[in-house]
Amino acid sequence: MVDAAYEELYGYLRPGVRENECVGLVSKVLYDLGSEYVEGVNAISGEHCSPHPHVYSDRLIRPGDPAFFDILHSHLGYRTCYYRTFAVGSASGAQRDAYVRCREYMDEAIALVRPGATTADIVQVWPRAEEFGSGTSGIGREFARARVERGDEAVLTGRDADRADAVAKEIGARGLALDLSHPRDIAAALADVERVDHLVLAGVSRDENRVAAYDIDAALHLVTLKLVGYTEVVHTLRPRLHDASAIVLFGCQAKERPYPGATTVATVNADVTWLVRSLAVELAPIRVNAVHPGVVGDSPYWRDKPAEVLAGLRARTPAGQLATMADVVDALDFLLRNRSVNAIDLSVDGGWLLG
Repeated sequence: MVDAAYEELYGYLRPGVRENECVGLVSKVLYDLGSEYVEGVNAISGEHCSPHPHVYSDRLIRPGDPAFFDILHSHLGYRTCYYRTFAVGSASGAQRDAYVRCREYMDEAIALVRPGATTADIVQVWPRAEEFGSGTSGIGREFARARVERGDEAVLTGRDADRADAVAKEIGARGLALDLSHPRDIAAALADVERVDHLVLAGVSRDENRVAAYDIDAALHLVTLKLVGYTEVVHTLRPRLHDASAIVLFGCQAKERPYPGATTVATVNADVTWLVRSLAVELAPIRVNAVHPGVVGDSPYWRDKPAEVLAGLRARTPAGQLATMADVVDALDFLLRNRSVNAIDLSVDGGWLLG
């Protein structure tokens, strides 16, 4: 019954309808199908989503809005609390990233549901609230922190302006809002950045795309983020680089060991290699290199995975241990500092590809 309501809602949602109108539509569908009692329908859209209330309004839904719904009703003694979120009109790159990450978390949690499992076991595969982010979390944050502690001036970027600013202030850096998947906005975002000694581009999108169910929008998002976005940042900052500057681009080891769902990830990160070589030739004497981490065991994405998963990965790694964020930060420092290292791919994976 709720699926039928969502099907009607999917066809109805468009810019210009109101949250309360959506509630009315859902209630009608449920009662027409025999619902005994529609306890409530949460309908929350756009900026109304954060902080998240449980009360709908007469807000007009706009193009690009996320629209969240939770349908609660009862039938023959059964009750529902069934959530769905829609992107109205089209989904942004950030929304697609969020969807892919949340789907991964849900799939991993569902795989742990079995007799004897507790909720404490299941939540171990989910991140803590403070771990959500982009360049403002994980390796990007740790690298910026290391540079600030060394006495350097660091600029930290992230898709969300408030988070970028908050995280940057925590570590003594400067925060800027920048989304690599929107290359036409990059020049304006970097307008106030002056001389650049070292540039690290760490774009991450955990895309899962298969030929059997190919998502063109997701593929274009990742290609744009890592190839067009990277290049546009370098293009924008080129006048502010100097002969002793150095650039490092992030790839990943999926380029060497593809897996089901890595159709786009493997291809794009292999292309990072050729982008590095092209830039090294064109920008000489500025040095350009790439770092390709494997499984980074203490990163926000990996550190709370089930112990048996991490143990299996360690067993297949010749070094006997997984890479750490400190290892990647050290690799970045080497690539930026060593004047004779240019146009290379540096793997930081403990020899995982040999396992």
